[in-house]
Amino acid sequence: MGVSRASNGIVTAAFGIGGLVAGSLIGYVSDRTQNRIGPQLCASVLYVVSGLVLYFAKHFYQIVIFRLILGIASSIADTMLFTTVADVYPANLLGFKMAVIFVFDNIGNMLGPLLGGKAYEHMGVGGIAIIAIALGLFELCMILIFVRNSLDIRRTLASSNVTQVGSLADKPVKPTINSGRSSTDTHSVVESESGFTDVSIISKTEQSHNLACNPNSHTPNSSKKRLDLHILRLLLQLPVAGPTVSIFVATGLQTVIETILPLRLFDKFGYSPATIGIVFLIVGGVLILAMPAVGYVNDTVVSRHGEYMRYYTIATGALCVFLSQIVMSLAGSYVVLVFGYSLFAISTMVVIVPAQSAFGDFINSSESHAMAQCYSLAWIAEGLANIILPPIASGMYATQNANEIVPGAYCLADKFKVVLFKITRSGTWKPPLMSEAVEAANTSPDKRATKRPRTFKSGPAQGEPPALDFSTMEPRKQQVMKTFLAYRNTLDAHYDQRERVIKCSRDITALSKKMVFSLLRITQDSPEKVFKDVEFKHNQVLELFSKMSKEMQGSNAMKYNRQATPGIQEYIEAVGLWRFLQHNELITKKQVLESLTIESDGKATPLVSVTDEDYLLGISDLPGEVNRYCINSIGKGDRDAVSKCLAFLQMLKEGVSLVLSVRKYNNLEKKVPVLNSSLEKIEKAFYSMTIRECEMKNIDPAIINTSGIAVECNMDTS
Repeated sequence: MGVSRASNGIVTAAFGIGGLVAGSLIGYVSDRTQNRIGPQLCASVLYVVSGLVLYFAKHFYQIVIFRLILGIASSIADTMLFTTVADVYPANLLGFKMAVIFVFDNIGNMLGPLLGGKAYEHMGVGGIAIIAIALGLFELCMILIFVRNSLDIRRTLASSNVTQVGSLADKPVKPTINSGRSSTDTHSVVESESGFTDVSIISKTEQSHNLACNPNSHTPNSSKKRLDLHILRLLLQLPVAGPTVSIFVATGLQTVIETILPLRLFDKFGYSPATIGIVFLIVGGVLILAMPAVGYVNDTVVSRHGEYMRYYTIATGALCVFLSQIVMSLAGSYVVLVFGYSLFAISTMVVIVPAQSAFGDFINSSESHAMAQCYSLAWIAEGLANIILPPIASGMYATQNANEIVPGAYCLADKFKVVLFKITRSGTWKPPLMSEAVEAANTSPDKRATKRPRTFKSGPAQGEPPALDFSTMEPRKQQVMKTFLAYRNTLDAHYDQRERVIKCSRDITALSKKMVFSLLRITQDSPEKVFKDVEFKHNQVLELFSKMSKEMQGSNAMKYNRQATPGIQEYIEAVGLWRFLQHNELITKKQVLESLTIESDGKATPLVSVTDEDYLLGISDLPGEVNRYCINSIGKGDRDAVSKCLAFLQMLKEGVSLVLSVRKYNNLEKKVPVLNSSLEKIEKAFYSMTIRECEMKNIDPAIINTSGIAVECNMDTS
């Protein structure tokens, strides 16, 4: 749509804003109306509406509206999903059910980008919109056919338990020794008339105790006063505030790591995006396998020791999160980093699953009608964490030294690494360097000086490395430290210069593509207008080359050729197509160098050096653009243009074949199939045009006119 990359932040913010607004309201509405079906139906309809908005979107503000509606629908669906599960299942089964929800959520996060990418490749944005509409309609049908109101199920379970507990009240109660478990640890399982097994929310022990104390009571826990809580009062309850903060921290750290880890892998190890993507696939698979185990273990611990164990589980998970980040920070290899990230992902689930279950435990014990509002708090905490923490982490990573400092807990892990380093330095004996050993052997014991420890002082400016106190060092060590400081400064300058060359190359590539797009419009607009527009863009490209040439002086020309060659090749493709459309000839390497030469003090100065491989790879991209120009010319019936394209590609194929017969270029050989395919398409098109022209020449024009008159007469009579 022609918007800037910065506009992606607006689209992301629209999703978060929609989720926060809907999450803060839907819980209150659902609890007040005591209805769980209505919000779920609303969410499915909103999914369909968002897909329709995306399908017909033509402007940027429509995309923002699509993301806003999608955020509202996702917030409602997630909140009601957790609320429905917590309405029905007791404490000793709630953890596993929450873990299953996260399993399917993680599967969707893994398959969504893959399916969406394939749909976008084949159908464009409309394919993604159709998927959203289809999923929304499918959810709507499933809710209408299969889903019941979870509060009705809850009331049915409660009434069935009253009948069962009433029969228990008539029997004498045998005193037993308290095993130390909570009164809500053991939950009853009631077989209904329909044959299905229903799990009750209130324990048998508590029901029988209430009926024994009050025989006239007909409802469980009737002696307890039902709490009337809203979303603000819930935040003041410690059993709710603690899990909410835990979800905020765990989700925020997970988003931070997902944002920073690709940068860390690229900066420290230099891995490609494909290799980085494998990390997330591996961790996603490990998480899918581990989450059911996390939920099962959590339920087992709660059933044996009581519901208060959820908070100990959350604390244990937080400790594991910290330890996993230390492992990731100290990782010196790809395998260790993947292991640390997998441990981190599992640890966050150890925090989030009990935290989500703790909401249901609190509402069930307090008998409040605020279940949906409780899970609205969970969604709000997650949304705020995803909006607030990643920009802060990215800013810290961008402003500080990317190779030494990592945001959030990574900083703590690095500090821990420094502490370990200092402890090992001041602790056990370490073997000296070979030169120190020789010097010590040749020195008498009386003349051997005691080794003075190194001392560090903090730098004057924030973000700078600490300054070294050379006055306390030996002369030889001073020289070594100064040498390594010089090496560090040289490497920093090298990486900065390399990044500047990469940025210029990307900008040159983008402008060169715009030159190609403008040239392909020559079949629609006048050549003068097209060439004038291309000349303007060409001047902009030369300015970028002039900027890049400052970074590629002397030996840097070959040193950074790998970073600059994509832009140079795209530029050669653009000026090559320009030369073909103007003069119907192949541009030479000499002409490319002349176009990249500027006059400075009356002397021609080349901006960059163009190697033979750059030139060959640049012109080998021409067949695709010439093929597009030829197809456009066929639509206008320009037979001469098709003939020129055919002769040009035949000549280009002969030249490429001759070059490959003399010398082997791996990248050039990969582009030969595209050249052959483009040439074959143009040959078939030219063949079809020639056959049709010959057929039309053999037909008498009088017959054509007569047949046309006959057709008109038949139409008039009919």
